[in-house]
Amino acid sequence: MTQSPPIESVDRAVRVLQALAEAGPSGISLVTLALKLDLNKATVHRMLAALKFRDFAAQDLATGHYVLGGGAAQLGASFYARENLAAILHPALLSLSAQVSELVHLGTSNGTNIVYLDKVEPDHAVRVFSAIGSSVPVISTAMGQVTRTWSVESWSNRGPSTRSKARWIWVNNP
Repeated sequence: MTQSPPIESVDRAVRVLQALAEAGPSGISLVTLALKLDLNKATVHRMLAALKFRDFAAQDLATGHYVLGGGAAQLGASFYARENLAAILHPALLSLSAQVSELVHLGTSNGTNIVYLDKVEPDHAVRVFSAIGSSVPVISTAMGQVTRTWSVESWSNRGPSTRSKARWIWVNNP
């Protein structure tokens, strides 16, 4: 005997989120999603509208495909913050800042924003304002520009030699 979920609508919404996560950055069409979940297309469309409203889903205007939204990333970041990632990586930030004598940030991408998790400032007088926990547009930060440049999506447009060079730099010069 199979057990039914306590709240069917919540279970369906979670299944939609799981399917969006499985689809990855290329996303999934409404029709494909409905077929995959064996749900009515109108039902899935209403769920996606609610998820979009709370930023847990987004729609690519060019393809019409649905992807996970920034709210899902923020929820995940909140969960992993309990693991105290900032505290674990703080010694590495200190070391890097000392080596380069520059400000070093630890952050995570949240859709179109960067969320600062930690920072280490050098001893010199030039200061940059950034508040831990604040969320700023990707386009307005150096970290955001690096995140966009080196994102998984950007690799599809790069040749193998670029990927090999980047991996060599990362692995050999951490």
